[in-house]
Amino acid sequence: MIDTTNDLLRIIFAMKIFFSMNYLESRPLTFLGLFAIPLLIFIVWMSQYFPSLAVNGFQNVIIALEFISDESDIANIFEALNPTLIEGIEAGNKIDFGFMLVYSSFFFFFFRRLKELHQYEYATFGQVLAILMLVGDTIENLQLFAITAAYPLVDYQPLEFAVVILKWATWSKWLSIAISVALVAGALWENYSVAAKILSLALSVPIILGGHALVQFDARAIELFTTSIFVSIGLLVVSCFFLKPVILKTKIS
Repeated sequence: MIDTTNDLLRIIFAMKIFFSMNYLESRPLTFLGLFAIPLLIFIVWMSQYFPSLAVNGFQNVIIALEFISDESDIANIFEALNPTLIEGIEAGNKIDFGFMLVYSSFFFFFFRRLKELHQYEYATFGQVLAILMLVGDTIENLQLFAITAAYPLVDYQPLEFAVVILKWATWSKWLSIAISVALVAGALWENYSVAAKILSLALSVPIILGGHALVQFDARAIELFTTSIFVSIGLLVVSCFFLKPVILKTKIS
């Protein structure tokens, strides 16, 4: 009993130190790191519904759906699916509305904090991108619902417009995130420590892979790009607990 009580006191003491005023003042992005909790919850929740299936050269059927180009893509995907898997995709897409709200909010408030701390010149543009990625993801999901609702697909004609809108929405979402990550990389390089500069180099990769995916436009290039986005967001959220600015242009509020 004594050992248990002592262990509990040590944990409480450690948390007190971790979230002490000195810690928060030296690491002013800490609370943004708490976005890791809802992000992880939504990722795990969606994974319970999205099927694990390789199709059209993609290892992830959801990415394959997002980057549908024509009738043959839809036909190939539908051929690999069944009503149960379609239901899972639609359930996952519903959960994704919550996920998109969380990650876009993370970027919105991250840029607001960069503006408060460093008067970062691209902060307002970053906030606009956060709104754009949310709008793009919302429209994307609506088009995916229209496509999955047509399963098992008898006539492609009614889906032509949905595919066109899906292309614009999908690329708007992913490129908005890639540009946002690159803007954050610029802010870290300018205002944070050497370790943050190393992180900023890693955060510069998605925008490069995004350009490559646009030009190459094949499954491998697209999946490298989208995977780099997920990795970058994960690195960025976790780093919020540790990033210490070396240049402040305004007082930490």
